[in-house]
Amino acid sequence: MTRALIVFVLDEREFGIEIAHVRGIERPVRITRVPRSRGKLEGIINLRGQLLPIVDLRTRLGLGRVAATKASCIVVVERAGSRVGIVVDAVSEVMRVAPERIQRAGGTIEAGGRTIELLDVAEVFAPALAKDRT
Repeated sequence: MTRALIVFVLDEREFGIEIAHVRGIERPVRITRVPRSRGKLEGIINLRGQLLPIVDLRTRLGLGRVAATKASCIVVVERAGSRVGIVVDAVSEVMRVAPERIQRAGGTIEAGGRTIELLDVAEVFAPALAKDRT
């Protein structure tokens, strides 16, 4: 059974998230900073009347901050009933992948000379969803 992925770009590297976790792709909007978030969150936005925590995936993965461009967007991801928006440089495509094409060791896919790194939503975003303990 094939897996559908949203493929996006960060710092000229390609990453994929299973489409089952994606609830939308939004244009960047002004992010309101959250006091005392200790780096877990970039901030929050009001998305159609609901507050959505925003994570800058570049900084989460140690890639450093850059200014948003016209191609930048926010991918809304859901995990365990909670939604988080992740800032990415660009979304490039929806890709269907046969499970046997996914390399278990690194969670990567080789496709037409490209390497796409799969992100596990539970592992990458769990700290963003956790409550601050002060």
